[in-house]
Parts: sequence; C-alpha cells; structure tokens
Amino acid sequence: MSKYFLVTTALESTWNTSCKTIFLGEWCKLYKKKSIWKKMDAITHKYHWDDREKYYSDYQYLDSLYEEKLSLLSQKLGKMHGVTTNICFWRIIIGPWLRFFIDSVFDRYENVHSLKKMHEIQNTLILQYKLSDWAPSNFACFYKQLTSDAWNHVIFSECIKDIGLSHTDLDIRLKEKEEVQLSFKDKLINKVLLLTNKITPSFLNKIVIVAPYIGIGKLFKWQLQLGQLPFLSREQKFNLSKNTDSKKRDLLKDDNVKDEYERLLGKLIVNLIPLNYVENFDIFYKKSLACYPKKPRVIYTANAYQANDSFKFWAAHHTEKKVPFVLGQHGGNFGIAKINQTEVHQVNIADVYLSWGWHDSKKTNMRPLPTPQLDKKPPKYKKDGDIVMALSDYPRYFYCQYSIPVASQVLGYIDEQIKFIDSLNKNLKGRLKIRLVSDNFDWGLEDRLVDSGYENFFDNSKQKFIPRLNDCSLSISTSNTTTFLETLSLNFPTIVFFNPSWYEIRENAKTSIESLRKVGILHETPDSAAIFLNELGGDIANWWSGEELQKVREEFCSTYALKGSDWSHQWRQLFESLKK
Repeated sequence: MSKYFLVTTALESTWNTSCKTIFLGEWCKLYKKKSIWKKMDAITHKYHWDDREKYYSDYQYLDSLYEEKLSLLSQKLGKMHGVTTNICFWRIIIGPWLRFFIDSVFDRYENVHSLKKMHEIQNTLILQYKLSDWAPSNFACFYKQLTSDAWNHVIFSECIKDIGLSHTDLDIRLKEKEEVQLSFKDKLINKVLLLTNKITPSFLNKIVIVAPYIGIGKLFKWQLQLGQLPFLSREQKFNLSKNTDSKKRDLLKDDNVKDEYERLLGKLIVNLIPLNYVENFDIFYKKSLACYPKKPRVIYTANAYQANDSFKFWAAHHTEKKVPFVLGQHGGNFGIAKINQTEVHQVNIADVYLSWGWHDSKKTNMRPLPTPQLDKKPPKYKKDGDIVMALSDYPRYFYCQYSIPVASQVLGYIDEQIKFIDSLNKNLKGRLKIRLVSDNFDWGLEDRLVDSGYENFFDNSKQKFIPRLNDCSLSISTSNTTTFLETLSLNFPTIVFFNPSWYEIRENAKTSIESLRKVGILHETPDSAAIFLNELGGDIANWWSGEELQKVREEFCSTYALKGSDWSHQWRQLFESLKK
C-alpha cells in the first residue's frame, strides 16, 4: 500500500510538494493555484457524502444528536446564567449555531475517519493554535469561520489528533482573521436607529417586524396599514470581552458520550461555543433587550432567526412570555427539497410559520399565504432578447445539511453548467448571458468559464435579477432555489435543470416536480435542457403560452410560489388576530 502525505486544506504552508500526496478533498485545490497542484504526484480522497444514502441517514442521526445536545445545553446554560432552562428559549438562541456546528464537525471527522480506513498516511503538517482562541463572539462570526481554510485546519487537526494519524507540529502560529469592525457610518446609522426606536411609543410598535425580506416601500405601506410606525433595525454589535472563561466552560462538559466522535464533539463544543452564549451572556442579553420594543404583541421575521444574535436573544425573551413568534419563508428549496435542516429549525421555533403555499400535515403551526416577496412587476418579454442563465455558488467546505451539492460535489455542478453551454446552438449562445452570484467561495467559477471559452458571456448588468429580465426572452435556472420560483410566479418563460442526485426531492413534492418535467420546464440533465431549448429555436413564446404548460405552472405556483395582490390584507388579518 502506498504511503501518502496528507493535505487537509488550501493553506500552502501545510503542503509538501516533493512527496506523494493525498488531498483530503477538492476544497484543497484552488483553481487559481492549479499550476502548483497539477504538477504534484497527488490523488484526492473520495468525499464521504458522495454516497447520498449515507448523507440522508447521517442527517437523521445528526438531527437526533442535535436534540440531545440542545436539551443538555439548555439545562446547563440556563442554570449557569440564572435564566430559564426551557428548550424552546435556547433553541431560538443557540439552535442555529449548535446544528451547524454539530453537522460540520461530523463532516470533518468522517472525512478523516474514512481516509484512515482507505489509505496509509505517512505524515501531515499541523500549524500551532490555541483551541479556545477560536471561540467566536456570535453566530455571524462563526459562519465566516466555517468557510475559511484556517478554521477548517483547526477542526481537521483536532480530528487527526483524536483519530491518531501521524503528524508533525509546525512552529508556525495559525492566526484567525480579526473580526471586521463597524465603520463610523454604520455605527452612526445604528445609533440613529436605536434612538428613533426608543422614542417611538410602544403602542405604535405592537407588531414588531424585523428583517422581513420585504422592500422598504412595501414595508412602510404595510406598517401604516397595520396602524403603526415602521420599526427599522440592523443587527447590533457590541464591544464585549474576547476572553474565554475555562471554569464556566468546564460546566458545559458532557460525560455521557456514546463514541469517539461524540467525545471529540463535546470537547469542541466546550471550547468553541460563541462567547455571547457563555462569557458575555448577561451583558449581551441586557443590551439586546434595550435594542427592541419592550412590549411587543407579535414578532415577525423572515431572515433574523439565524445570524442576528441580538434579535434572537430579544425574541427568545418575549416568546418565553407567550408573545406569538411568526416566521415567514424567505426563499426557495423549502417544501421541495428532501432535507433542509434550516427549514426544520424555523418551523420548530415558530408559533406560526408562513409558507409560500405548501404545507406539512404534521406541522399544525404552518400557514400557507401569498408572499410579498413574489409580489413584483412582471418583466417585459422580448422575443429575441437575451437568455439569462443564473448560476449558484456554494462553500468549498460543507456548511449545512440540505439537498444541494456539498463540498467536492460542487465541481460536478460547475461541469454541468459548462456542458449545458457547450451543447447550445450558435444562435442561442449568441444571446446567452451568464449571471454569476456575488458570493465567491474560491471555486474559481468565473475562471473556469473563461478557460472554457466563455469570457464574453458574462452578464455585466448591475441590475437585480427580476428587473434584468426586462427585454429578455428566457430565464434559465440551474438549482433548486428561489430564482425559478420567482420567474414562474411572474409567468416569465423559464427552463430549469438540476441533478436529482444532489437536489433530491421530498416525497410529497414529486408529483408537482414531475408535472414540470412533462411540459419541458424542468430537466434532470444539462443535455436534456440544451436539446429541448435547441429544438424550441425561436418558438419560446408559443411553447410558454401552451394551455397545458400554463395549467401546470399555475398549479405548481399555487403550492410553492403563491402570490396575490391582496397579500397585505390577508397578512393584516392574521397579525391582528394574533395581536388579540
């Protein structure tokens, strides 16, 4: 059996280019560094979740483990801080971090564990670090760590030490990037908003709406219809201690673990749980309560439930006092994907969950309503206009369990996009505009497209997606996300293709998805989508106006992309009833 030098991340200070190497995953091999790694005598380890049956069974295991750890931490943190031990309270505050953390650590552990079974590792290099230094202040800081090479080097190193792989400690200190400080402008805006909200009478903010994912114009109008002034807020960040307290953290230890992974997980939870939840809890709790209305009757958000710690502390405080907590669906994938842990979390913490039309018979708190997010002006169609192709981008490292391509599988997604473009006829290619996402996780998506000969195909428009469709002829979506729900709801010609091996569909959505396939809207392969579009030629409008297609589109939208011009009336009725 060959012996390999192990590379775990893209940090080149831990590489050895002179010996036989195994990369732990494709995330190590930055495309912009291909001149280095292509010359190496190297192989890449097979990603453990390429087995999607394992991905699903592990999801069930991790869901159960999360509930177990959440229950334990609710008790320990509640007693530590002299507040409630109610699991509902702590699910709102620490739930997002805990689930992301458990899943991510498991993924890193399984990568290393499966590697040990398949290959003999001669050595790997580990940079110096102090584990407790990597405890983030809050969820937002943790989320940035999660996709960084440095944080992942730390977690992989902990797994390597725990599993017992040969390694060498380097005399090089691994430093975490300093947290980005708020600019003077942001600080000033925050102060103005805080002052404005403090002097607003509480009776004008009975229904508190935070991060609703609604345009500012619609939000103002809706707030006035509710008979109150808009509550404008941004996530509040405070200059608090960056030091960990080992005595407090030791109180979080769990001695009742079932296996080696759970033992390592317990150690990492104790060391890496955010400071807001341990050392800074008391002061952060008080400051958070002061940032928001003191006597809400109803709380609503679409986006603040996860990364906005100050909102979560305040919302948890008031839900403990039986104030109704309403969450609204903020995008696609929900209700359609086979698994989506953030969807489960949102439904679990909400007294009322507003979906875009779909429902779950097991969830009595779910309420399908027309959504303001889809209440947009339809684009102006142009027969020979541009064809806009919207691409997705995902982190190099796994970050969240839902039905998408994860980690190394993203390269397969990129290859499928290039294959689709390659397969289009000359006329269609001449009209194609590729719309890249703003986030970049260093997959080198743009460079890969350039190297494939598509440097002149990028959409350089600064417009938002829907206004960009004006004078276009077709929208092409390439993933199970919000984009195709928006275009279908606007009755704009749409072709969607995504690989069902990554974008698995839940059982009760399969009939609706199959109906989209039958009329040519949805395709499972880039070849199928390209062939269909090539055959349509310039007849897109006639195809789209077909009676059967329109019936399918309307039925699908009524379940997964429900819109209505009277959404504000229906929402007002709901919120007024909850307020009483």
